[in-house]
Amino acid sequence: MELVKSLGADKVIDYTKEDFTKDAQDYNFVFDTVGKSSFANCKSLLQSGGVYISSELGLSKSL
Repeated sequence: MELVKSLGADKVIDYTKEDFTKDAQDYNFVFDTVGKSSFANCKSLLQSGGVYISSELGLSKSL
């Protein structure tokens, strides 16, 4: 969390202590660094033109 703050994040939320999807604030950018949510769950958090990004790569297929 300190690294993200040092990079200039205005707010960093520890998902183990707080359900960020219930936050009343709107954001320009939501970066789900642990892939524990989805765009559908975070859409209401985004301002018009806001961006959602996740580290979750989706389902993988075995070859």
